[in-house]
Amino acid sequence: MRDDVQIAISHRYQDDVNARFASRELAKAMQNCFIAYELNDSNMMYDSIQQEKTALIRIMKLSEFPSEDIALIDMLMQNTPERVDVYLTTGEQAVGQDFISTYDPNEEIEDRR
Repeated sequence: MRDDVQIAISHRYQDDVNARFASRELAKAMQNCFIAYELNDSNMMYDSIQQEKTALIRIMKLSEFPSEDIALIDMLMQNTPERVDVYLTTGEQAVGQDFISTYDPNEEIEDRR
């Protein structure tokens, strides 16, 4: 995850471990989508989109303000025209595909920093 994104997440969610964790997971998944796109790796792309879907579910379940959290990560991760284009392209590739969430509501959050 990029340093600026990490700092923004840590700053915004100083007192909310759940939102911080879920937001980091979403940012990591989105970054992996960008990397998969650059590498033209369809398997990595599929896995990254699946991670992103799981992270979105996690935010919906763990965050007090999920819409705001998702919008923040979208804004941070899509901060250049090139990144917006890649994000839109990866979204188009996901249309019509089935993704299975690996979200476990009973999982313990390990990253408490």
